[in-house]
Order: sequence, then C-alpha cells, then structure tokens
Amino acid sequence: MSLSRAVFWLSFCFVGGVFLGSFVDMSQRFALAFLVAGIFLMVVFLRQKTIVFIGAAVIVCTLGVARYNSEELSVLSLGESVFDVNQEVMFLARVVKDPDIRANNMQLVLKSLALPRQKVLVNVDRLFGYEYGDMLKVSGRLQVPIVFDEFDYKTYLAQQGISFVMYQPEIELVERGSYEGISSSAYAVVLKLKHTFREVLHEHIPPPQSTILGAILLGDKSAMQDETKEKLNASGLRHITAISGMHVGLLTILLMRLFIWIGLWRFQAFYVTVAFMILFIVLTGLQPSAMRAGIMGGMFLLGQHLGRINVSMRALVFAAIIMLGMNPLLLGNVGFQLSFLAVLGIILFLPIFQHLSRGIPKKLQDVRDIMAMTIAAQILTLPILIFNFGYVSLVSLVTNVLVVPILPFLLAFGFMFLIGGSLVGLLGLVLSLPVFFLLSYLTFIVDYSSQLPFATVQVENLSVFWLALLYIPIAFFYWKFRKRQEFPGFY
Repeated sequence: MSLSRAVFWLSFCFVGGVFLGSFVDMSQRFALAFLVAGIFLMVVFLRQKTIVFIGAAVIVCTLGVARYNSEELSVLSLGESVFDVNQEVMFLARVVKDPDIRANNMQLVLKSLALPRQKVLVNVDRLFGYEYGDMLKVSGRLQVPIVFDEFDYKTYLAQQGISFVMYQPEIELVERGSYEGISSSAYAVVLKLKHTFREVLHEHIPPPQSTILGAILLGDKSAMQDETKEKLNASGLRHITAISGMHVGLLTILLMRLFIWIGLWRFQAFYVTVAFMILFIVLTGLQPSAMRAGIMGGMFLLGQHLGRINVSMRALVFAAIIMLGMNPLLLGNVGFQLSFLAVLGIILFLPIFQHLSRGIPKKLQDVRDIMAMTIAAQILTLPILIFNFGYVSLVSLVTNVLVVPILPFLLAFGFMFLIGGSLVGLLGLVLSLPVFFLLSYLTFIVDYSSQLPFATVQVENLSVFWLALLYIPIAFFYWKFRKRQEFPGFY
C-alpha cells in the first residue's frame, strides 16, 4: 500500500473512531491501552507493513473516539457548575450570530462575557430589534435543552456549541453594535448588506416565491412556511433551498458550464465560479453550514479543474477530517452528512451515470448531464434522508431534471436583482421580472408534483441496521463498475 493510500484510509479510521465515540464512552485506561497496543504493533512488527498499518489504524481510531468523548463532555457539561440551571440568573452577553427571525419569535445566540465559550439560545418576541454584536443584560430561567423521544435537541444544539436555552427572558440593551475586533466588524458589514438584500427581495417579490429565493440566495430557510417546506419535500426539491454539498456541487458544475457557454475559457470560468460561490457563502451571513458546504463543493470543483478524480476525493476527505477534528460532534449533524455524501456521490458516480446515459442524442447532452449529476448527488444521500425524515419522493428525478437547469440563471438574475435593487429602486423593479418568472415556474413544478397521489412514500421508524443495509446495493453497484477499465476508481 502506497503512503498516499495509507494516509487516506487512516483518515477514514479517524472518522470511524469519531463515529464509535458517539456510542461508546471510552475511559482513559482503555484509551491508553489501545494506544500502547497500536504503538507495540508498529514497533515490534516494523518490517511488516500490513501489521504496521493495523497498529496505526488502532491509534488513529482511538484518537477519534477520545476526541469525540472529550468534546461531548466539554460542550454538554460546560458551565453547569457556574450557572444555576432552572434558577433565575442574570448575566451580560453579546449577540454572536445573526438573529434568526421566525414566524412567531426571534432566536438569539448569546455568548456570556463571564464564560467566553458559553453560548445560550434565547427565544424572544420577534418585534424586538436586536442585532448582531448587541450587548445585552439578560435575566431569566436558564434551562438545559430537552431530549425529546424522536429528537435529541440537546445534542443538536451542542453541535453548534450551545449548552443552554432561555425562553422569554427579560432583556435590557446595554450597548448597540459592540463588536470584537476587525473580523467581527467586517461580519457586521456583511450582515447589513444581507439585510438590505432581504428588504429588496420582499419589497418586489411576494411569497412564497420570495421566501424560496431568500432560502436559495441568503440562507433564510426559517422564513419559509411549513406548507412550502412540505411541498418541497414531496417534490424532492428541498435540497435547492438547503445549503448543502449537493446544492453547492450541482451549482458549481452548472455555473462552470454557463460561464464556458458565454465565452470564458475554462480556467477563467473556474475562477469566476469560485468567486461566485464565495459571494454566495458571504451573503448567507457566513453560516457554518454554508461554509462547510462551500468547502466540500470547492474540493470537487478543484478536482474538476485539475482533471483528476483522486484530487477531489482526497481533498474532500481531508477537509472533512479537519472539520471533525475541530468539532467531532458534526458527525451527527444531518447537514454535514448530506454535504459530504452528496459531493462524494458526485465524485464517485457522475462518470458512471454519464457512461450509462451515453445513448442519449448529443443534442440532449445538457439534459443527460443534468440527469447524471442529479442522480449522482442523491444516490448516497437518499438513505440518510429516508432514515432522518421518513419519506421517499418518487417524483424527485423528474422534478430535478425540470428545475435544476434553471438554477444558474436564477442565481445570476437573482444577484443582479438584489444588487440593482439596493442601488436604485426602479432598477430592482425591472430586474425582479425575470426572477419572478423563473420562481413562478419553480413553484408551479413544486405545487403540481407535490399534489400527485404517488409523490411520496412514507418509511417510518427505520433502524440503523436498515440504514446500513440500504448502502449495500449502492456499494455493489459502484464495485461492479469500478472493475471496468473506464472506471478505475479514485486512486
């Protein structure tokens, strides 16, 4: 085994250790014992590469388990001995994220000044005009997030570094715009630009079109009505409003094709696409989910630019390892899983589906490639979607073929509309017309397909065993084509 392959598979061992750590609480004695065993195998059997690799795998896997256990302990128990849980408390805190304005309330993520790593999620009335960077005096009952029967809310918030929640506390504004350093001030400028764009959007385009475009361009998913979300789920198009690896991967490919089609050289189209994706991520308010998806999608785009699948694969894995090293709790985050698996699916299966659809006439090449990209992006994420949400959309293939091709145009015209409308009101009105037309087409497809009686099939209470079983035919399908010369794998 070459050194590059060994590093690659050891990276997977670390991920496996992090995954194992989510189920096993390893004591320090056991961790030390496994580390000593791994070192023993590597030292004693130094000339036997296979055993040396096994020893290294044991060490790396153990480190993954230990990293998860330590992060889980530090995040879930941080501050419990300092704050009186379920008691009335008062503290000074700063708003450290863009307020999440929802239908009935506003959610603020606060960081206590006394405990820099301590974050509290606060629910307040949406009429309060709090902003990012505001210094607040908070008084209320501090609570540990509840673990529901079907949803571990505590772990979900822990993945974001949030340990406590408060509902309807008394809040006093101490200082407006209390920023920490240059990066915080720059982030505030980005958020102000985002808020300006949001006002332009809702001024010229009515709902539900405005809320869908807001989710696509600005990451405002919470603004969508539940009915709209259910229709998007049933039609298999929810992914276009979720900033995930599937979203970014598809958009990078389509944007590359669009820029090449309008006359740019390939290397020029690559850099313009990268710039466009950075702008897209910035305008979402630099949301962690958007940044993760952008990094993963960027790894695929890099491999496409260099013309080497193995570059995309290794870059994607190493990017995931770095993210998990920084926050191992991300492994249980559905958004992280979907981002990684979607890009991985495009890398592995796009050449296969392009090959299988080679019989389609060249005049329909774009449709063929869109179908291939859509299936490739969804093939590894489908079991995760079924496991977490309990449904399968039977119309998703058709709806994606009908909608995905318009996404680059929707993005291009959408950004032109937001920028133009923020500069001149009349220009925003003019530029909103093509955007509204594209959005009306999208909503028509969503409304019609979601109302079909066979649109979705419910699959409830799927166990982890069945989840693993769903990946067996996918793995066999890939293994079968990988043996062929035209699909030699990613090494």
